[in-house]
Amino acid sequence: MRDPLSHVQIKYKLTGAFVGICLFAFGVGGYLISVSAGSALESEINLRIAAESAGLAHELSATLHLMGRRAEDFASDGYIRAQMETLLAVNGLAGNAQGDVVHEHLAAHLARNKFPLISALTDLLLLGPEGNILASVRDADRRIPAGVTRDLLRHDTLWYSSFVESGDGDNRHFAISTPVRNLGGGTRIGTLCFWIDLRRLVGNLSGMDTARATGMLSEHIVTLSDQRGGRFVLTPASGTAPGGHAGNAPGEEADAASFAMRDVASVAAAAPSPAIMREHAIGSYGWRVHVAVDAHRAMLPVSGLQSSFLGAGVLIALVSLILLYFPVRFLIKPLAALGDAARAMTAGDFTIHVDDSGEDEIGDVARSFNLMAAATEERTTRLRNTARQLDEQRKALSIERDLLNTVVHSMDDAVLYFDRDATLIMHNNAAAPLLEYLRDAQLPLAPRRCACGRPGERDCRQCLLDHRMPARDCMLDVGHRVYEVVSSSIASMAGLEGTVLVGRDVTERMRIDEKQAHQDRLAVLGEVSAVMAHELNNPLAAISMFAQMMRSDLRDDATYSEHLDVILRNTESCKRTIRYLLSYGRGEAAGEEETDLHEVLVDVVRFLRPLYEKGNVCFDMEFMNGDAVVRSDETWLRQVFVNLIMNALQALDEEGGRITVRTRWEDNDSAGLLVDIMDNGPGIPLEHQHSIFEPFFTSKPSGKGTGLGLSISRRIITTLGGTLALATSRPGETVFRVAIPRVRTELTLDADVASSGLAGYTSPPGTGAAATPTVVRGRD
Repeated sequence: MRDPLSHVQIKYKLTGAFVGICLFAFGVGGYLISVSAGSALESEINLRIAAESAGLAHELSATLHLMGRRAEDFASDGYIRAQMETLLAVNGLAGNAQGDVVHEHLAAHLARNKFPLISALTDLLLLGPEGNILASVRDADRRIPAGVTRDLLRHDTLWYSSFVESGDGDNRHFAISTPVRNLGGGTRIGTLCFWIDLRRLVGNLSGMDTARATGMLSEHIVTLSDQRGGRFVLTPASGTAPGGHAGNAPGEEADAASFAMRDVASVAAAAPSPAIMREHAIGSYGWRVHVAVDAHRAMLPVSGLQSSFLGAGVLIALVSLILLYFPVRFLIKPLAALGDAARAMTAGDFTIHVDDSGEDEIGDVARSFNLMAAATEERTTRLRNTARQLDEQRKALSIERDLLNTVVHSMDDAVLYFDRDATLIMHNNAAAPLLEYLRDAQLPLAPRRCACGRPGERDCRQCLLDHRMPARDCMLDVGHRVYEVVSSSIASMAGLEGTVLVGRDVTERMRIDEKQAHQDRLAVLGEVSAVMAHELNNPLAAISMFAQMMRSDLRDDATYSEHLDVILRNTESCKRTIRYLLSYGRGEAAGEEETDLHEVLVDVVRFLRPLYEKGNVCFDMEFMNGDAVVRSDETWLRQVFVNLIMNALQALDEEGGRITVRTRWEDNDSAGLLVDIMDNGPGIPLEHQHSIFEPFFTSKPSGKGTGLGLSISRRIITTLGGTLALATSRPGETVFRVAIPRVRTELTLDADVASSGLAGYTSPPGTGAAATPTVVRGRD
């Protein structure tokens, strides 16, 4: 492990270590002792203020409970209840003086028999059902706050209000109310309300006498909080000492004059910070008692212990500095001289020597250093000569390497060099796409043309990197690009074997060749279309004419009436197809009308019914809910679906199978409609999938296909603004997906067709017998 203070001289580290040990030992020791003592003292303080808060809370809870019982007793007084009923009765008679007499008697009864029983009362009031004052001891015109009046009228049981600010600003009042019922005890006729001076109430507590006598109020901040969160601080009144009394206000008891109840903002400067605080709930009234003490003042007895220990540590550290002079003088100074000599050698001065006259270990180290300096000077001279020769050779090799790199990296062809273990040694920038596929075994690297005579292999990596094979030329599919790769084995001058790959991207060249071949096939298709139009128009005209004649001779409900309608409709479709073939090269626009694809699909399946019943094929149609109306060319769409379903029927073997036609809107309903034609046949081989849409390409036996169905169908769908693609093909599931826009958009005739993904659907098992097509709705 490296010394973290290696850049500091030993004389400073040694001195600092002694001083640090002293300061740490006494500082930490003093801190631990003061913390331990402080923790014990703080625990005692917490116990004390917890006991004080619990005692005050208990006494105040008992006092509030007693006052509540007194209020209920007053409210049950029969005289008061009878007089209140009289007042309520006579107040409804205008000009009746009897109410004033009853009011005076009731007020006198309260002042003489009730009010003196509770010393903390400021006023005793009787309120009517609407909150009007029926009687008051102190002042008949006195009004309690409107909010308190509303609250006490809402409660039908004994109720305690929150604190209310008094007129003098440094005191608070609160109300205790209880309902007054008639002599029958059933109907509430009013409310009895105690209006209590909080300062008097607290001043009369025996706990406050103890706190005043012990000086607790001068050291503590006692806070009362009500059920609404109002907080008021209890402090000694100005001019009073702990345990003393201030001048009494007229009509107030001496015990209450020593206290003042003020809100928190008025005593913010006096509040201890930081503080040790405890609180206790006052019964079930929602009030709480908070007792806090200044932490600094409470912990003052133990705060000086740490300073005392730290002072002792500083004194011992000073003595240690004096005693360390001699080790620094005779041990560290010679070592510093050795360090200076070593730095001089680093700068290139190998003639330096140090004083080695000492007989101790320092002298032995100095003599060894002088011998090392002499040997280092000799070897340095030889190394300089060798380094100069190596530098000249390095420059020559660097020039040759840079020239080779410039030539290789400027090439458009990919160049890669592998050793005999297939480890990449060198490659240029153009080799990045090919290198990615050579490194990742998960990426397919299939041959289009294999020089080794093994075209069935799917992976060419082993063949390309085998240094024992002769030179070979292959053509590979690398992602979406096609590379022509030449692999050659080489042997270096040192006898190391390896392989050099040179790859050329021929994708564009092949695309141009394929486009030219496609144009040639289209030209042939145009000639064939002209011949077909000439040869088929006359038979179709005859078929249509005779079908129309037969249709006119049959009633609408005749047995073959529907068959003749199918013949006429498909004859017209053939005529339009011939017209489409004739206008194929001229790029004429298709017709546009509202077409219900569900009706078109049902009609196509009905047209092909003899074929799939003969082939023992089950036919299912899973249509989405709602309509499937698009604006497109109905005849062209009919031709596309006939071609696709015919291909599906021909793909199934003689034992039959299942064909499913499914419709659904794309994720964005405004985009268009998706139609999937699915069969559970053997699927299309992978090597044929990229060629199935080319004109005249077919994998069917001679006489069973022309190779034009998928090519024409895709051309039609592209012209209509949609897409036709092979969504998936594997044994047991082949899906062709047609995407038709809701409103046809104008596209060029040679627009690219994008392939759509398959959401993953497994068709239900076949029944083994032909069945009428089933239309299933509800697939949104």
